Amino acid sequence: MSQACLLVLNHDLVPFRVHVVRQGDKCGIGGRLTHDESQPLVEFHEATSLDPAAPTQFAAHYRVNTLMSVTGLALRFHEPRWQLDATAMAMVLRWLMSQGFER
Repeated sequence: MSQACLLVLNHDLVPFRVHVVRQGDKCGIGGRLTHDESQPLVEFHEATSLDPAAPTQFAAHYRVNTLMSVTGLALRFHEPRWQLDATAMAMVLRWLMSQGFER
């Protein structure tokens, strides 16, 4: 993952790597898809290591404009560890705004 990313911890201290996917970027599980829409996505991966080159487990992706009004997020409803509370989402939103996105 060569683009800028954010490492955020949820309330259970599960680390997630967050990055923006723009049109033409690889995305999804194992980067096997290519994002073909103009609206950027935000991908969330469970990070089992703090090493940016280490493999991660894809959790979910959302359109940037969808996330800008969210205060908490269940990345997968059947996986209780994969939830971001208001504190974690505030960090994600601040980071997105630092990347040039607006609320």
